[in-house]
Amino acid sequence: SLLLCSLVCGSRSSSIAAFAYLIIGLFYLPVFHGGGSVGYMLTPGFGYLAGFIPAAWISGRLAERIGKRDPVKLTLCSLVGLTTLQLFGIVHLILGSFIGIWSTDFFQLLYTYTLAPLPSQIILSTAIGMIAALMKLILLI
Repeated sequence: SLLLCSLVCGSRSSSIAAFAYLIIGLFYLPVFHGGGSVGYMLTPGFGYLAGFIPAAWISGRLAERIGKRDPVKLTLCSLVGLTTLQLFGIVHLILGSFIGIWSTDFFQLLYTYTLAPLPSQIILSTAIGMIAALMKLILLI
């Protein structure tokens, strides 16, 4: 939904939405997969959530510049956003493993949080590009 928002609404709106989601999850409501609260920053999955803001901005900015209503270009924008999100998550895993926050092996965490869900995320990114093109056409954006 984040990438779809960024492709349709643009970089500014989607970045604000991603920031609001993080703030609400960290300080108010348990909206994340494992709940919420400030303590969630110490979980292996937090890097992927932190990557929402740059992923939203980058994919939204690309869509504003090159995407327009072309489903192929919008799919590429979505894949760039997914890559950004994954990179932030991997960096968080590396730092957490280096510091010793988690007892689980780094490669097991990498598989669980990045490699295992990646094929379905790539398929979803392709669908998001097509849906975004259709939504932009319907909404006359």
